[in-house]
Amino acid sequence: MPSLQAISDGEITASLEWWNQANKPLYDKAVAEKKIDPLGRTGLVGSEGWYYPPYVAEKCPGLPDWRALQKCAEIFATPETAPKGRVLDYPAEWNPDAQKWIDALGLDLVAVASGGEGATAAEVKSAVARQEPILLQWWEPTWLASEFKLNIVKLDPEGIACAKGKDAKIPTTKMFDCAGKAIEIVKYDWPGTKDKWPAAYKFMQAYQMTNDWQGPMAKAVEIEGQKVEDVAKKWVDQNEAVWKPWVEQATK
Repeated sequence: MPSLQAISDGEITASLEWWNQANKPLYDKAVAEKKIDPLGRTGLVGSEGWYYPPYVAEKCPGLPDWRALQKCAEIFATPETAPKGRVLDYPAEWNPDAQKWIDALGLDLVAVASGGEGATAAEVKSAVARQEPILLQWWEPTWLASEFKLNIVKLDPEGIACAKGKDAKIPTTKMFDCAGKAIEIVKYDWPGTKDKWPAAYKFMQAYQMTNDWQGPMAKAVEIEGQKVEDVAKKWVDQNEAVWKPWVEQATK
């Protein structure tokens, strides 16, 4: 949120990963008022919802369809929630809405707030090591989703889940994407960039990132403690065919 104002003021030059989700109205307003300059999509595919490790599908036939949870919720039970299953939710300060969806869908689940990203990662790692069922509110792209090949619970084609959410007047879409589209992740910069630094402007226009590239790099920094500069250099050294056209476009 503060970056939008900082880039409008020219204090920061650009943002190369802006999630147009809850913040989209602010982004659209800033573009309309010419306070920021859109640079297009990043190439990342964003999604948010309930995730589970691949082996869980064997214990809950019917996944990834959400209706499978109507019959197997108890496999996610913990001492804290038994006999109901648990959804390991976002931290409380992130304003999660998993319980609203649980209630709307009539599932025998309970949303339990996570202690933070690190706590969630530790629980997933432990569950996978023990091959225990776990259901968590999460998002992509993240290293956790990539590392453990997490699958997302999907909507039914008939639109039953979205209709229930609408009836319940759930204001956010942290669980289900009822629009049927991936979360738009975009780039934007300070409007003066193209005149002051034209090569950098063209480079950022051309720049792309993918979930598969970002996941391992994020893990190297966040989990393995490697320096950002070292991780970036390794990617650059291994992917000249990817970035060289960006440089060529920027230096024409």
